[in-house]
Amino acid sequence: MENEQNQNNLRQELEFLESYVNSTEKQIQIMSRGLDEFSKAMAVLESEEIPHSSETMISLGGGLFMRGTLDKSKNILVAIGSDVYIEESSEKALERLKTQALDVQTGINTLNAQRSEAISRYDSLVASLSKNRE
Repeated sequence: MENEQNQNNLRQELEFLESYVNSTEKQIQIMSRGLDEFSKAMAVLESEEIPHSSETMISLGGGLFMRGTLDKSKNILVAIGSDVYIEESSEKALERLKTQALDVQTGINTLNAQRSEAISRYDSLVASLSKNRE
């Protein structure tokens, strides 16, 4: 009876760990896409060609583009949350993006470490279940 209860507890923990691993994978994917967006924006802000560029295509999102020019000497709008925007110089916005990108990368690293621990625990439980069946 006690062995059966232990088996049930192990199965429940396995299910939890499997769910946790899947959840962290999804979070990592979402954060990685955000990091890619930060990288693209930083590349534009760091580009030396922008002040000298002529008309270009500017993405509006959803597959829509508009012709326009980019002028890094003017302030840009920066979303700071809940549909609130502030004006900042491109240099300050670049620093903000770098800080945010570093925070996201730290979060990804933390999630990867937690995911690895969960996978290790999962593998140990599977081995324990297999050993108990023998």
